[in-house]
Parts: sequence; C-alpha cells; structure tokens
Amino acid sequence: MTKKNKEALMLCLNFGALISVGFILTSYIFFQKGTSIIINPQLSNVNYMLCISGIFIEIRKLRSDVLPTISYWQAFLSGLVTISIAAIPFAIYTFFILSSNTDIIENAILIMEKGLNESGYSEEQNSLFIEIYKTFASPAFMAFSQFLNKILMGAFFSFVLASFLSTKKNLSMSNNSANFDNKDNNKEQ
Repeated sequence: MTKKNKEALMLCLNFGALISVGFILTSYIFFQKGTSIIINPQLSNVNYMLCISGIFIEIRKLRSDVLPTISYWQAFLSGLVTISIAAIPFAIYTFFILSSNTDIIENAILIMEKGLNESGYSEEQNSLFIEIYKTFASPAFMAFSQFLNKILMGAFFSFVLASFLSTKKNLSMSNNSANFDNKDNNKEQ
C-alpha cells in the first residue's frame, strides 16, 4: 500500500469515526427527549446534514492534503468508504439501544399504524403492513436496516459531491479544444 493510499485510508477512518459519533450523539439526544429514533423526520434531516458535511469536508481535505488531482471515482470511493466506516458503529449502537429498550420498537409500530390509518389505505391493507413490519421489527433487523440506510444515503451524497469536488477532467476534451483554438489562431494569421 502506498503512502498516499495509507493517508487517504486514515482520513476516511477519522472522518468516518467523527460522522459515526455525530449519528450516535444525535440519536441519543432524541432518545433522551423521548422522541422516536426509528421513524423521525427531524432526526433523519440531522443525519443527512451530518453525512453531507462529513463527506464534503473529507473529500476536500483529501483533495487538498493527499491527492491534489482527484478523479471522480477516487472522490466517490473515499466518500463511500467514509460512510461505510461510520455506519458500522451506528448499527452496533442501534442494536444495543433497541435490545435494551423494547418500547422503542413498540412506539415505532404505533407511529406506523397511525400513519397508515391517516393514509387512506383499507383496514385489511393496514393490518397486512403492520403484520409484515412486526415480523421484521427485531433489534438485529433494525440495526441492519440502519446500516444499509446509512450506506445508501452516503453513496447518494458521495455520488453528487464527487462530481463537484473531483479535479481531474477529461484530458482528451481539453486537448481537442486547445487544438481547435490553435487552428483558429493559425487561420487569423
């Protein structure tokens, strides 16, 4: 492994740990306030902001300190590795908090029932959805779903941010435009 790869991996590890601490702290704060930590749009918005800002700063730092010319795929993969590292401790935290507090899952089921009743589905459809949700509503499944949720969220934001933060451009296009400009200059002379 080259020195630059080691530096890039350490940067991903550091930012992944910081993002994970942010996820865990905000979730714990919402839990202490007595609000739902499974189905909560406010917590989701905070997590989106943590993810976006963490990946943005990590790719910018990677570009400025380690790889001055960073391709789109390098930027995308560094963001994806960072959020994958952040998702692991958060999934473990989710498993332990749901295992020790079974009422969190029960509250999530109540919130889902209320939302389904307000959505206009028939009673049969509502009961079917709730039964399916109850069969999968275990701490292990919820932790795994949070893990996948964070990775998919991070992949999406990495995909978008990498397009803005990459520095390598298509050289064939820039060379062709430079040749085109030279042909125009030669015609004028």
